[in-house]
Amino acid sequence: MTSKDSLPPEDSSAGAEDTSAATPDSTAQDNLEATGADSEEFDDMDDPDPVDQLRDLVEYVARGLVDQPEDVQVDCVDEDRRLVLELSVAQTDLGKVIGKEGRTARALRTLVTATSARSNIRAVLDILE
Repeated sequence: MTSKDSLPPEDSSAGAEDTSAATPDSTAQDNLEATGADSEEFDDMDDPDPVDQLRDLVEYVARGLVDQPEDVQVDCVDEDRRLVLELSVAQTDLGKVIGKEGRTARALRTLVTATSARSNIRAVLDILE
């Protein structure tokens, strides 16, 4: 038996082109019209506020770290050409947000700094007691 004998028979439709897939020239508007969605529903998604994105990011990560996620609160304060994100959590969860030797807090601050730099914003994270 040769290796050619062990191959499955060729499919005659293998060379046919699939026309059901979207073409590279399709626009987002075409896709919305095709699905019947109203483009006004997605207007809020066009230009998300970078400050809100930072606040949501810190809140999301902090809620994942603590035992009482309902007590997580992030406030934004503008100070001297920078944005200060003030994170407050339950007193019992403060150690979880700070971490051993401050490693978790340092990682959160690095995340805020890197994310804000992409939006040309100078932001810092303060963890309130």
